[in-house]
Amino acid sequence: MKLTSSRWTNRILVGLIILTALFFALQFTEHLLSRNYDAEEARQREVRNQRARQRQSWVLAEPPDKSFSVLMPHRPALLTNSVRSPSGRVPTIQLGASDGARPNEAETYIAAVTAFPNHADLSDKEAVYDNAHATFADKLGRIRREKSVILEGFSGRETEVELRNGTNLLVSRAYIVDRRLYQLTASVPLSRGPSTNPWRFLDSLRLHTN
Repeated sequence: MKLTSSRWTNRILVGLIILTALFFALQFTEHLLSRNYDAEEARQREVRNQRARQRQSWVLAEPPDKSFSVLMPHRPALLTNSVRSPSGRVPTIQLGASDGARPNEAETYIAAVTAFPNHADLSDKEAVYDNAHATFADKLGRIRREKSVILEGFSGRETEVELRNGTNLLVSRAYIVDRRLYQLTASVPLSRGPSTNPWRFLDSLRLHTN
């Protein structure tokens, strides 16, 4: 079916918002990993010990508007930003936490919520997910796995991407609910081998919708 100009515009708008939200998540990841990791050896030993304890004692994190909650390894950093779109800037809120003594060992977790403009057409969510995740593959790396997921009766999409540099596996889940995009992103070093932490993070999401 031939797409009209307005449909093309909407596809570009929605895809751009989702991709930009993921881009901000990746930037937030870099910010978390760029913080000072040049601590003394005693502190690094303590961090390794804490990691084992944190697996048993993750904290419940919420954004200021309490629109969702999610488990993270420790109290997350808060970042507010805005996604540039053809209709102007769209606010996004992100929670981010990293778990690891050194950048090349760290697992990073980002939870974000972004509001869509009122005029964005979200009637076909599967098409939105298809378009957005096709772009993920083009921009980020190789898609290893992709599947539909359900959260509290709302459909979403899970995607595993091996980043182009070959060092990290990125797992992302996205849900569009009440004109909001809820997006969870976990990045884990492939060198650390299989980890259950990303799934603990992803499965812990709870929405507090009206």
